Amino acid sequence: MPTTAQTRKDPQKGKKEFSKNKGFTLIELLIVVAVIAIITSLALPSYRSLIEKRQVTSSADQLSAFLSSAQTEAIKRNQEVAITCTVDAGQCEARALAKDEDDADESLRTLEFSNLKADVIGIKYDGAGEQVVFDPVRGMLRQDYIVTSPIEVQLSSAQGEYALNVTMLPTGRVSMCSDGERASKVVPGYNVCG
Repeated sequence: MPTTAQTRKDPQKGKKEFSKNKGFTLIELLIVVAVIAIITSLALPSYRSLIEKRQVTSSADQLSAFLSSAQTEAIKRNQEVAITCTVDAGQCEARALAKDEDDADESLRTLEFSNLKADVIGIKYDGAGEQVVFDPVRGMLRQDYIVTSPIEVQLSSAQGEYALNVTMLPTGRVSMCSDGERASKVVPGYNVCG
């Protein structure tokens, strides 16, 4: 004799069963593709802007690290270290100045502008000559280079939307500011050059 559990009706039998074909219709796929295209078209301009901003800031950080390492090298070696940057040569070079007139300067490091992700569009010197020299005692700039900003390197993004200036202060400290005159947008997080 069957039990009551075996004779009970299945509650799903009277309802329409699901189709055995599992998948998406062509209309569903087209709607998903259209939504993805709209979201991408809205996000792409801000993504490009983000990439340009990052290229300028990373190049400024590289240049700042190069200048700071030359200052550290002067203190470590107890020897004057000079930095020369030129747009024509496309590089900044740090070299230890010879202590004797008979010796030659020793090249320490070179920063190629082609390795930077941003364009170097100008270099300004406000001191004696086309170089800056670190004093080995405190790492400050030598007395004849102590002016408002002995060297200023101007960086710009490829499209020219963002620009940063990397400046060496008389104390040997590196400062960065956003150049609002040369760019259409100010780089957030940096003071405007003034």
